[in-house]
Amino acid sequence: MAKATSSLVFPIIFLNMGCEAAFWLCDSHCGSKCIANFGPKATWHCERETNNCICTFPCPTVDKTHI
Repeated sequence: MAKATSSLVFPIIFLNMGCEAAFWLCDSHCGSKCIANFGPKATWHCERETNNCICTFPCPTVDKTHI
Protein backbone atom coordinates (compact mmCIF):
# COMPACT_ATOMS: atom_id res chain seq x y z
CA MET A 1 0.00 0.00 0.00
CA ALA A 2 1.31 3.45 -0.90
CA LYS A 3 1.93 6.04 1.76
CA ALA A 4 -0.55 8.88 1.79
CA THR A 5 1.12 12.22 1.39
CA SER A 6 -0.38 15.45 2.47
CA SER A 7 -0.34 18.50 0.28
CA LEU A 8 -1.35 20.61 3.24
CA VAL A 9 1.52 22.67 4.62
CA PHE A 10 1.35 24.56 7.88
CA PRO A 11 4.15 27.06 7.87
CA ILE A 12 5.58 28.07 11.19
CA ILE A 13 5.73 31.82 11.22
CA PHE A 14 7.55 33.69 13.92
CA LEU A 15 6.08 37.14 13.85
CA ASN A 16 8.58 39.78 14.71
CA MET A 17 6.48 42.88 14.64
CA GLY A 18 9.42 44.98 15.70
CA CYS A 19 9.66 47.73 18.24
CA GLU A 20 7.67 50.93 18.22
CA ALA A 21 8.34 54.37 19.54
CA ALA A 22 6.06 57.39 19.59
CA PHE A 23 7.85 60.70 19.26
CA TRP A 24 7.32 64.18 18.00
CA LEU A 25 4.25 65.71 16.52
CA CYS A 26 3.47 64.48 13.05
CA ASP A 27 4.89 66.74 10.39
CA SER A 28 6.71 66.46 7.10
CA HIS A 29 9.88 65.34 8.94
CA CYS A 30 8.34 62.30 10.67
CA GLY A 31 9.94 59.77 8.31
CA SER A 32 13.37 61.35 8.23
CA LYS A 33 13.44 61.56 12.05
CA CYS A 34 12.52 57.87 12.35
CA ILE A 35 15.22 56.83 9.89
CA ALA A 36 17.82 59.07 11.53
CA ASN A 37 17.09 57.63 14.98
CA PHE A 38 16.31 53.97 14.22
CA GLY A 39 18.05 53.18 10.94
CA PRO A 40 17.09 52.61 7.32
CA LYS A 41 14.65 49.77 8.08
CA ALA A 42 12.43 52.04 10.15
CA THR A 43 8.91 52.73 8.96
CA TRP A 44 6.53 55.39 10.21
CA HIS A 45 2.98 56.59 10.28
CA CYS A 46 1.02 59.37 11.90
CA GLU A 47 -1.48 58.52 14.61
CA ARG A 48 -4.54 60.66 14.07
CA GLU A 49 -5.87 60.68 17.63
CA THR A 50 -2.68 61.99 19.22
CA ASN A 51 -0.97 63.50 16.17
CA ASN A 52 2.19 61.58 17.13
CA CYS A 53 4.79 60.23 14.76
CA ILE A 54 4.97 56.44 15.32
CA CYS A 55 8.23 54.75 14.31
CA THR A 56 8.43 50.98 13.83
CA PHE A 57 11.87 49.43 13.62
CA PRO A 58 13.64 46.08 14.14
CA CYS A 59 14.16 45.38 17.82
CA PRO A 60 17.79 45.27 18.87
CA THR A 61 19.03 41.78 19.62
CA VAL A 62 20.30 40.96 23.07
CA ASP A 63 23.69 39.33 23.30
CA LYS A 64 22.90 36.57 25.81
CA THR A 65 26.54 35.67 26.29
CA HIS A 66 26.92 38.62 28.64
CA ILE A 67 23.80 38.04 30.72
